[in-house]
Amino acid sequence: MVNLVIPCINIAFLTILVFYLPSDCGEKLTLSISIFVALQVFYLLLV
Repeated sequence: MVNLVIPCINIAFLTILVFYLPSDCGEKLTLSISIFVALQVFYLLLV
């Protein structure tokens, strides 16, 4: 259960965090993809 809930919460937090960036910032997609990939690698190391 924890292996499913915590990644979902982190991805939801990442999505909310991206919307706090200014709209003229061109690095929204870059930030979200890089954090998402880093989280996936971290979770692969844990499991």
